[in-house]
Formats: sequence, C-alpha cells, structure tokens
Amino acid sequence: MDDNSLRTEVSELIGIPYLKEATKDEANDEVEIGHCIIYGMKQRKIFPCIVRFKDTARWVFFIVDSGSPLTYLSVQAAKAFGITSYSGSAYVAGYRHTIYVAPDRTHFSDINLLGTDFINAYIPVQERDFNRKTEKLYFDCNHKWAVKPELSLDR
Repeated sequence: MDDNSLRTEVSELIGIPYLKEATKDEANDEVEIGHCIIYGMKQRKIFPCIVRFKDTARWVFFIVDSGSPLTYLSVQAAKAFGITSYSGSAYVAGYRHTIYVAPDRTHFSDINLLGTDFINAYIPVQERDFNRKTEKLYFDCNHKWAVKPELSLDR
C-alpha cells in the first residue's frame, strides 16, 4: 500500500477523495463510531476520518496499526497540511492528539498510521464483520457500553 493506492483504489472504495478538504462543520465533529474497511491481501483496516491541523481540515485514510506505538501522517499528507515539523497537535476524528510525520525513506513514509497511542486513548471497543470486510471503532465518548452476556460452553 502506498500514496497512489490511497488516492485511487482505497478512495474509490470509501467514496471520498483522499486528502479532500473538509467543511468547517465536518472538522468540528467528534466521531462516536468510526467505520473502517478491510482492504487488500493483508486485510488492512483502513479508517477514513477528518484531521484538522490549525485552519486546515482534510479527509485522511489511516491504517489502524496496533504494531505502531505512535500515530503518523505520511510525508504527502503532512505537506497537504503544511506541517513542517516532526510532530504537532491536531484533531483526529475530532479528538485532540499528537501526530508525527513519518520519517522520509522509511517503509511507511507514504501511508498514515493510526497507532496504539490513539487507539488506547480513544477506542475501547472494536468490532469486525468478516463477511462484509468492515470494522467499527467505538470511541469512548463517556458512554457506558452494554455488556453482552458471555457465551457459555457449559450445557
């Protein structure tokens, strides 16, 4: 996966142009349930959301990566936001968070990674639908999650 696949195949599947400018209203919304697609042979979870940095808000497609300790914007996405420093504070899906620019010439410099720093802070529950190749991210939002009864193997 690379910048080109985000701009073409993934953008077409999601139905939103990659790095499209978001409206002011969209940029201020806090996501309660994030909708992901599962993409490619490696079954990568892709979360489309709005990132707001200063006065710029754009649609960014993140690979949800539990192996990445930090949240990174690709070099191309950082340029679209005018980010020139290594890190900064932004709003991801409506939540204030520190984002980092992927180091140039790394294996992930042209993709966006939603790391465990963000996942642990905001997303307590994830639910995958293998048949539909989708996943939902349930943001905390001070909700009390309904606990489903446990499946018992005792009969």
